[in-house]
Amino acid sequence: MAFAPPSLGKLFSILHWQTRIFVEKQLAHTGLTWGEFHILMRLYARQQMTQSDITRQLHITKATTCKMVAKLENDGYVTRERCPRDGRTFSIRPTAKALEVREMLRSISHRWNDLLLAPFSPEEQEVLLQTLSRLAQRAVKANAGERTEET
Repeated sequence: MAFAPPSLGKLFSILHWQTRIFVEKQLAHTGLTWGEFHILMRLYARQQMTQSDITRQLHITKATTCKMVAKLENDGYVTRERCPRDGRTFSIRPTAKALEVREMLRSISHRWNDLLLAPFSPEEQEVLLQTLSRLAQRAVKANAGERTEET
């Protein structure tokens, strides 16, 4: 019987769902969702983003972004204002309430990364993260119809 390598899709699915379960358990008392967690983490890094920026960076649909931002705004975590330069665009900023939970959200992310990466040496961690980044970039390009061959 020949060895069949595991499917990348299956492995990524397991990692995705296990990560989501971990994060959602940690967020349960806040009322925040998995998607909202990711939007806030992006906002912490940039302090201000347009809805289009969020859509592009998280690789989600405009409708999904709009729905999550509206909930975050309704719950007091972000403000959404029309951009003065382009009235069709909204600028999203974290509120004081969002900044109050920043360290907790960062801690959730760090704890999960530390838990998963603990068995690997620093060198192995670096290679793993670089390899996964390359795979993610190729996946995005492939779904956008771009050439993915390395030159």
